[in-house]
Amino acid sequence: MENVKYIRALEITSSAVKFAVGYVLKNVPCVLYYKQIPLSGVVKEGRIAAPDKLVEALQELHQIDDDELDLHMEPNAVSVVLPALGFKVFQTDKATNIVASDGVIAPVDVSNVMSLVNKQVVPQDNVIVDIVPEYFVANRQAYKEPPLGVKSDSITVRAKVYTLPEDLLDSYKKLVQDAGFRVLRTSVATYGASQLIKTNPGYPSNYLLMDLGADLTTISFIGNGNPYSSRFIKLGGNSLTETIAKRLRISFDTANELKETYGYDLTKHAFETPLYSGPDLNGSKVKYHQKDLNAAIEEFFGIFNNYLKVAFQQLSESKIPNFESYPVIITGGGSCLNGIGNLLAPGIGPRAIYAYIPSIIGARDPEATNLLGMIVAEGSHKKSNLVESYRGVSALSRE
Repeated sequence: MENVKYIRALEITSSAVKFAVGYVLKNVPCVLYYKQIPLSGVVKEGRIAAPDKLVEALQELHQIDDDELDLHMEPNAVSVVLPALGFKVFQTDKATNIVASDGVIAPVDVSNVMSLVNKQVVPQDNVIVDIVPEYFVANRQAYKEPPLGVKSDSITVRAKVYTLPEDLLDSYKKLVQDAGFRVLRTSVATYGASQLIKTNPGYPSNYLLMDLGADLTTISFIGNGNPYSSRFIKLGGNSLTETIAKRLRISFDTANELKETYGYDLTKHAFETPLYSGPDLNGSKVKYHQKDLNAAIEEFFGIFNNYLKVAFQQLSESKIPNFESYPVIITGGGSCLNGIGNLLAPGIGPRAIYAYIPSIIGARDPEATNLLGMIVAEGSHKKSNLVESYRGVSALSRE
């Protein structure tokens, strides 16, 4: 296989460290290796909470031996998926004159115009995480790729600038480096997910993406397949489990098992078998049925949907045309909850809702969406190495 660009992608979430090795073939991600290291309490609402524990977990990834796959590697550099906490998107147009006297565009001209994008002033204590060119203009003609060899007086680029809070970016980079890895690229989870969904025919190009994580939910407007704006809710799957545990007076682990096994089910049965029979946290003998679990789940989503309505309202204030008509695509671990569509309906309203599950062999898991998206985002730019050097914060230099 010629000119294959292998990507080693890493994502650190509230529930696990996720690692994948893959490449892109004909615009489709191919996964050679996928691993999850379950962890809890190491990330809280997108922020690193237990760095020492995380470093120890990450160090497991320096030596990968899978005899079944006949795969043996020692990764020392990774591309890191970052949470969309405080994610802001800017669009910018930058132009510069061509250096050569004959007006032929050379690599130096592309570097010069991209460096202008890199110097874009970013407000609100955010820093540039990723720069994604939408198109270049030379001699009044638009080009998807850098127009090398084209004659023109100038070159213009329109680019999306993705930013995150500086302290959040620095904390993730430091953590990965402390574990002994070089950070090749960084990208925001929302961008990666949108690029993965884009590879699936039949999905809309304009939609609202809802990433239901363990303790953070991100809602983003995706326009023409790319993120434009984003909001987040500091509630997720763990929050739901805590509500179930508190209402039923059972342990977190037992509540989580009930949630994942049964979820929300309004089906009526002639005979209701108890879902749980045993002691509660006070030692009292209890029996809980589906209706009891349903009531706990409804309690949580009554609160969650109020936050969701506020997030939608804030996104609509961006004056997005036809905002109310766009469907919702849900992904992330929380999207697997039985009955999730009915539970979200009060917050979403009449919008169509679709659950996205990656169809990639070896990683058919909605929890892998952002990680697979990083592979797509990195691999799809293999023809534009010149521009690729400006994608990802580790390739950017700011004076």
